[in-house]
Amino acid sequence: MMSRGLLVGIAVAALGIAGWIGLGAPLADWREDALAGRATALEDLREMHARAAALKADHAALSRTDALPLMWRADQMGEATAQIQATLSKAASDGGVSLRSISPNPARDMDLAQAAGFNLELEATLDQLAAFLSTIEHHAPALLVEQAMLRRLVPTAGQAPQPLLFARIEIAAPVMLTGEDRP
Repeated sequence: MMSRGLLVGIAVAALGIAGWIGLGAPLADWREDALAGRATALEDLREMHARAAALKADHAALSRTDALPLMWRADQMGEATAQIQATLSKAASDGGVSLRSISPNPARDMDLAQAAGFNLELEATLDQLAAFLSTIEHHAPALLVEQAMLRRLVPTAGQAPQPLLFARIEIAAPVMLTGEDRP
């Protein structure tokens, strides 16, 4: 016959083993999973900090050099808008393009700069429109055609050598603010 003390010892040991299997092992697994998740999160955080530092360095390099003549520079967005509108109006006038309207339009911001957007509505012959678009494309600071919609207008009484077109063009221009409006 086994002694009562031995039975109690075996029962306590059995309860301890059952407790470990029921609670201890899952807790140990949970701890390992939590530590692995923490390590992954820390690695992701390090990568994000590295990317943020690289973007800040790119932005600082872009801000302190005049190496990129593609940016419109102004103290405030209103000043940049006026400069760009004047440039677009002059390009249209010089190319013989009839500019019906030019209006500011919210533009998506670009990677390292804000953007000023514009909607243009104009009439021109095919050659005039091609020359106008070429002027915009090669302009420095940059003027980017985001979207264009062309439609042939009904011919007038006299037959023109080229069709007259109506164009609706969305333009974006990268702007570097140096004054109060700077983000």
